[in-house]
Amino acid sequence: MEEASLYKEKEFSSKHMKFALKYLEPNLARYVMKSLDHPYHVSLRQYKARHHLSYLQNLPTRHTAIEKLALAEFQMKKLQHQSEMQEVKKWWVDLGLSQEIPAARDQVLKWYMWSMTILEGFSFSRYRVEATKVISMVYIVDDIFDLVATQEELSRFNEAIKIGIRIGLT
Repeated sequence: MEEASLYKEKEFSSKHMKFALKYLEPNLARYVMKSLDHPYHVSLRQYKARHHLSYLQNLPTRHTAIEKLALAEFQMKKLQHQSEMQEVKKWWVDLGLSQEIPAARDQVLKWYMWSMTILEGFSFSRYRVEATKVISMVYIVDDIFDLVATQEELSRFNEAIKIGIRIGLT
């Protein structure tokens, strides 16, 4: 199916869902509206889980064991991500690059979000932390490349990267 027809279908279904919102109870209408604004396939799973769990918690019915388990897992993941972020933030501050290179970005949360989205699960904690460190270095090199370096330095840097790639491939 072509991408253009997918967009048309999205517009059609969103239009009709928004029209139907007035017939839903307010809590469900908010849930549907948020789902339309942030579709599952383009959202982080952790945030979609929060969205679903907050809706379930507001229902007047008793919570099932599965819902309680999902909430507990969500809380455990949240604590794990917070702990990882603290570790990465401490590493970044101790590294001191933001003071050494004032033009460099200081966006630890943004860098962490990359690894959080590609490495899901409790067992990937160490990988998320280390991937975030690598990602931060890529951003720093990009900042230096874009904001600080002279044309001659950029040419030398490009040559060094090319040589490094050739050496790595042989």
